[in-house]
Amino acid sequence: MDSTYEQSDGNSGREHLDGIGIQLIEDTSEDQLSKAEEEIASALSLPELPSVNEQKREIENRVAALYAGEIAIPSEVVDEVLRTGGNRSKSQLRIIYNFMSEQTPEEYTEFVKREYGTGGKGFEINGMEYSVWFDETGLQIAVGHTVTDQILDKVFLSWEDVSGRIHQLLKQGEYAPQSVLDVARENAVKEHAQALAYMKADMAEGVAELVFDEEDLPYLRSILFKLYMCF
Repeated sequence: MDSTYEQSDGNSGREHLDGIGIQLIEDTSEDQLSKAEEEIASALSLPELPSVNEQKREIENRVAALYAGEIAIPSEVVDEVLRTGGNRSKSQLRIIYNFMSEQTPEEYTEFVKREYGTGGKGFEINGMEYSVWFDETGLQIAVGHTVTDQILDKVFLSWEDVSGRIHQLLKQGEYAPQSVLDVARENAVKEHAQALAYMKADMAEGVAELVFDEEDLPYLRSILFKLYMCF
């Protein structure tokens, strides 16, 4: 406060709290406070902290505002970041392939969260530098070299938001060019086949039919043959 509120010692029935210039008033209801005293009481009161639900709603509102163009990170920047997937090699192809099959929103979300894992990377988009960080809580995008700076120039997306937006971009044909979409299944089969080949040099009869779609089996067998020739 700019000044300290004081009263003379001549007022009986009032007790001074020494050192901080505030008086305790006995047997006085709030209705009896003068206008000046009400202003001081208001100034001394602590603001109410937002509840957990209110904080969650604030985050959700910021994400919604992002796609309405109301915050500093443009929606096209967010989409460009999401198109790259996580940090692992061919992450984008695995994400595309996963969304080719019918799953629940929860399953899509869990896959995307697992595919990204924990990490970060940087981008330069339209002459502006952006930093990205992702972990178990979600994905953050900020202007600059770190997500811990420029708090106002930052957006947080939950994994539900990330998964939902990727799915939407795929449906709209805006996630990746057709040439990339075309190799997503081939890449998935190669990765699955290689993983199985490392686990067991000779697949037991019937295992492939349980793991892969029937339309993938001919290609799978040819890939397995090539892999075995390399061992």
